[in-house]
Amino acid sequence: MSKRSLVLKAIGLALFVGLFLWASPAEVLRGLRDADLGALARAAACALTGVVVKNVRWRYILVLTGGTVRWKDLVPLAFISAFFGNVTPGRFGDLWKITFAHSTAYSRSQFLISFFYDRILDACTMAILALIGVFAIGGFGGASFAALLGLVVVAGIAGVVFRAPITRGVERVIGRRDVSMEELGRSARSLPLTAAAILCSHLLFVSLFFSTYHFLFEAVGMEVPLHALVLTGSVAAMAAVLPISVSGLGTREAVLLTLLQPFYSSPSQVVLAGLLWVFVLTYFLSGVVALPLWLLGLPRKPQAPDTEIPGGA
Repeated sequence: MSKRSLVLKAIGLALFVGLFLWASPAEVLRGLRDADLGALARAAACALTGVVVKNVRWRYILVLTGGTVRWKDLVPLAFISAFFGNVTPGRFGDLWKITFAHSTAYSRSQFLISFFYDRILDACTMAILALIGVFAIGGFGGASFAALLGLVVVAGIAGVVFRAPITRGVERVIGRRDVSMEELGRSARSLPLTAAAILCSHLLFVSLFFSTYHFLFEAVGMEVPLHALVLTGSVAAMAAVLPISVSGLGTREAVLLTLLQPFYSSPSQVVLAGLLWVFVLTYFLSGVVALPLWLLGLPRKPQAPDTEIPGGA
């Protein structure tokens, strides 16, 4: 990791430490002892299911670029990539997934393009939901905040419209020109059916994401109505990907503390929710599933004769 990257990551960590001390470590620990374990278990179930559903969605996006991964490899790929993506900088988990799934039949650019559209879909969804929250609720931000979220939506639309030059740029970066976006949607799979599968899995993933937040807040004693949950969860998700923290520590809590002021009695509840999200739902649970699979050598990389036909089931 470069010195510049270390400095940027330190910003978010310093912010989290400051918030943790401000919220009172004693109150955070007391809240941990009093946490609702049943609600935390429900949050864990939603988080684990969300990891799998998100990768199901990615697999169907990959189909539109002409690639695929085997269904039996999807769960190991999902958890191992999620674990490495969260504990290392630069989304290394996705890079590992590319390294595994790439073969002589599929180019790395196909996988990179699929990740690009996977990220755009998440960013645009969260931005749109946050915009709805801003205009429907009011009091959570001014015109400049709404304009910033609008830019994210515009960027997503531009990414789809200008996908060909973007793809050429990706291919130049990796030194490959072995896939063309003109082939997008021309795989062996039916485009309407694949698009429907992407939409359904995406809606399920979004529902699981907000359900995780709902049960997590319930576990620390917070009652957050749905409209506020959608707004704060969306903005927190966008803040968590800023390259100034590790797994969103600090930036996520700063957003939640700002937007959820009417719904918590003590800042320690929000800080505890952030700790549980990162260390229990993200690191521990992903690690519990991913590390045994990793040690068992799963998923096993397919050999060339066993490679599936692009776009196959």
